Amino acid sequence: MKHNYRSLFAISLLLLLSSSCRPSATETANKERAENDRSAKRSTVKLSDKENALAKQLAISSEALKIIKEKVDSQFFKVKMAEHGKWTLEDKELPASMRWTEENFKLVREAKNKYPELKPVIDWQFSKMPFLKSNADLEKLGAYKAAFSDDPEEIKYAKKLKEFKPYVAADFNKNGSNALKALTKNSYYDDSVTAKHVYEALRTKYGENKLSPEDNCIETIGFYLPLQNFGILPFKEESETIEELQDEIKSCGLTVYGANRSKVYEVSEFGEGPKSLGTGKNHDIRGFIRDMDRTVEFDPSSFNKDKFRPVIFQDFYLSPGVSVKKISKTKWLLQCPDRTVYSSKKRIVVIAKNMKPSEYIRLVGTDATKYSISNAQLVKQISIWDNRFGVRLISASNKNIVFKYKSCPEDIDSFITELFLISPDSVGLSPDLKDSALKARAFAQSLAEGSSVVLRWN
Repeated sequence: MKHNYRSLFAISLLLLLSSSCRPSATETANKERAENDRSAKRSTVKLSDKENALAKQLAISSEALKIIKEKVDSQFFKVKMAEHGKWTLEDKELPASMRWTEENFKLVREAKNKYPELKPVIDWQFSKMPFLKSNADLEKLGAYKAAFSDDPEEIKYAKKLKEFKPYVAADFNKNGSNALKALTKNSYYDDSVTAKHVYEALRTKYGENKLSPEDNCIETIGFYLPLQNFGILPFKEESETIEELQDEIKSCGLTVYGANRSKVYEVSEFGEGPKSLGTGKNHDIRGFIRDMDRTVEFDPSSFNKDKFRPVIFQDFYLSPGVSVKKISKTKWLLQCPDRTVYSSKKRIVVIAKNMKPSEYIRLVGTDATKYSISNAQLVKQISIWDNRFGVRLISASNKNIVFKYKSCPEDIDSFITELFLISPDSVGLSPDLKDSALKARAFAQSLAEGSSVVLRWN
């Protein structure tokens, strides 16, 4: 059944003639009092030497960091933002001791040399590793080749593979894994494929290429926002905090944008509790792994690669940092540091310099492919709205955008129609005419009162 949605909007808007987009005098007075209180407290806020060094390195005002620290009491860290790709949070990724580094690959090599009967199962495990499909995997590949060679030239080429990280990341972000299949048709974890061969293949593919400005990573400072809920979208308190920070650091030539919640890892060596995570609203601990020595039953002589399906942390499976000791023909001790890894979901907020809302959305890569809406279409629409009435972006992630308008749109009817066309879930209409009319009226009322606009695709 088709409905005239514009008519529904028009009917709803007749009830809103007395609405105003401006904040009330009481709200303005409350904000002024809160700012005076914060200014008094800010004089006591101090940054650590590391935070001061980070601010200097990235040319970000230390005064802005003090304003943020006074407001949210968060630690600061470097964020590398890659267009459409993974954002790296410095010191917040899985620790080196638990990643596939050169040192951890050397432990695997040692096990293969010491216990030849384990070679088939270890080779099987590494044949199942992801192909070269991101800059992180490229770095892993270099570490593997360096660890499994004694040839100085081979090690040199292995360490040089990282030169192509930005090209591989840009290629993957634009073209997906298909762009690299020609390079990964042979297993790069095959010892017969040398690091020099991989290097030459990458140089042939990318040697003459030049990165466009949008392909480069942008480095900035990030921090955690106090969590209010387990949901993906920022909730009222979080949005208000971001808006307040935007107002307060505007004089420093900066703004802040929220991102999606990110999984953050922290390790407590020989610890019984999340000491490194601290307490309070900043931490939403979702799970932990207690990693310790374990004895497993495994008979190498009966290994069948077509049937072997190991359970990590229960069966014979080498995770990073694990060394192997043979107890008997079918019993093995897997030794690793006694450590507890805590993973948590945290709202990440980044500090932006000279970055329009549309540029941030392009960098984040927000899209709605199931609705045939590309990132380029969203960037264009946000730019149009920004030029028409001003967009105050609050946050953006891969599947949602939250913003407010700076001045009330002259024609809210047309604005809501545009919203509905690009994000039907945001308006929430249904086949029921009466229900749709009520929802349209409530939605228009909230917009007239200055509520956030949420573009989402369920």
